[in-house]
Amino acid sequence: MPSTAAMSQPRFLRACAPRERQIDNKLLNPSLIRDAVNRRPHLRLPLHYPDSTFPVCVACHRGDWRNYVENTLEAVESCIQMGADIVEVDVWRTSDGALILMHDETLDRTTNGTGKVSDRTLAEVRELRLKDGLGNMTEFTVPTVEEVLLLAKDRIIVNLDKADAYLDELYPILVKTGMVEQTILKSEIPFDELCKRYSTDVLNRIIFMPIVNVTETTTYESVDRIFAENHDLYEVNFHKENADVLQYIRKSAKESSAALWINTIWPTTCGGYSDDHALRDKDANWGYVVDHIGAGVMQTDRPAMLLAYLKERGSR
Repeated sequence: MPSTAAMSQPRFLRACAPRERQIDNKLLNPSLIRDAVNRRPHLRLPLHYPDSTFPVCVACHRGDWRNYVENTLEAVESCIQMGADIVEVDVWRTSDGALILMHDETLDRTTNGTGKVSDRTLAEVRELRLKDGLGNMTEFTVPTVEEVLLLAKDRIIVNLDKADAYLDELYPILVKTGMVEQTILKSEIPFDELCKRYSTDVLNRIIFMPIVNVTETTTYESVDRIFAENHDLYEVNFHKENADVLQYIRKSAKESSAALWINTIWPTTCGGYSDDHALRDKDANWGYVVDHIGAGVMQTDRPAMLLAYLKERGSR
């Protein structure tokens, strides 16, 4: 386990090395973080607490989809150009085993095709055109996971959503593109369960982020169990603000030098302190998520606006 001195100080989390993790008192990976900022100083996940000067990271939900098309290379490139820290994209598998960027199980909403993604080959998907957010046909096409990883390498951290079902197929692509340690994988499946399905060495090399769904029945004991796993990041979703539990989560994150990832994309994931509500009052929504919830990462559908706001208030 990290030393008490190390755990008491906020530290830069970066996409370059794993942390120690311990499950059921069995050490899964003895490697320690070293060269914390030196290898890729522009690719790091800084913590943020009210008494620190570390900036808040911005994660772009499905890329810059308001200006381009969700889950496209162009939407990812826009996030890079605006200076975002992380881009989130979604993964599905075609019938011939290719991993592509697609949010839905079917092609109907986002393309001029129909049916399940899993019933189409990569060649067939390549022939399709993507629709924009209003349902209008565009010239954008569906990229593969490998293509987006190559685009992002050494430029932006990638969060691959819906990818926990494909880790066996995904990991060789991460190795091939040199993106193993620049990729975040999140899951609602407990980490010890994932360790039974996949290589623990694989799981410890990527940045694994558990999803914590806070409800009225969430207990301090359940929070203790998940923070005992000693991850770098924890995604926290809450439909209603359970203030006591959220403050306990914030305290637990600080004590373990972890960062909290808060989704402001919808009111149901952040207690109502959402992007759209921030259009009317940024301080009461985005500012509240930083100052009172303790967000170290904010996933947003309005990345340019959030970046500007965080810079203006001195949080970047």
